[in-house]
This record gives sequence, structure tokens and C-alpha cells, in this order.
Amino acid sequence: MSDTITIQHHGVEIVYLERENRFQAVIRGRERSFESLAKAKEAIDKPDPQEKEAFKRAPIWYARYQGTPVEAEVTSLAEKPNYGDGNFFWISSEGRRQKEPQRSLFERSESNDAIVKQMAQLDSDIEGLQKKRNKLFEGLKHFKPTTT
Repeated sequence: MSDTITIQHHGVEIVYLERENRFQAVIRGRERSFESLAKAKEAIDKPDPQEKEAFKRAPIWYARYQGTPVEAEVTSLAEKPNYGDGNFFWISSEGRRQKEPQRSLFERSESNDAIVKQMAQLDSDIEGLQKKRNKLFEGLKHFKPTTT
């Protein structure tokens, strides 16, 4: 008694290995193993996978909650989490890798670079004004209750 059975499906030979209770077939040049004949046929019927174009890394500005943008690099497309809308990407920023929504990522361009430079100057001005304000606050005299 033979311990293999051969079946043809769309020109592909499927071999049932009775001893192992498995089906084997060479599909698109790769030997594959299946639990059932139906799964083997499904794999044969599946269209050839399309070659995906490689994701191109890109330098960007990254900012959340209208903060001052920092330099970063988009490294790949990320799986969308269960929350939020839009696309998500993996980025590298300040030595960390993190998943961020597209709405927090801004292109690197002459116009955006100029805006970020202006924002950094305004942040510096704000910091200087905050220091001046704090100095003035330190000069305030505290309330002292009077006794009658």
C-alpha cells in the first residue's frame, strides 16, 4: 500500500503524505506544507503577491500639540492602532523610535524650515519674557496681616 496520494490542481501537483497526514506542493518555486487539501488548493488559487515598493525614509519635522517642531526621520508605515484616525508612521527622533500619527508630521521644505526657525526664535523670546516676568514676581511684597 502506498503512503502517498498525488492530486493535480491547476497544473500544480499536490502530494498527500499519509504517514504525516500533510499535503505538500511546490507553489511559485517554494515547497509548502498544508494541513488540508482545501488549504493547499487555496494557496494555489491565491494570486501572485505584488511586489511592494520599498518605503523611502524621509527627513521631517515632528511636533505634537502645536509644540515647537524637532527634526526627525520617518522610517516606515505603522499599523493603525484601535484609536485615532488617519495614517500612522514609525519615526526616529531624539534617539528614540516611536509611532506617531501623520497629523504630527510635517515635511522638510524651505518654507517649513523658515517657519520652524521663526517659532524657535519666538520660543526664545517667550523664555526671556518669562524670566523677566518671574523676576518682577519675586519683587512683589507679600501680604502681612495687621493685628487690631
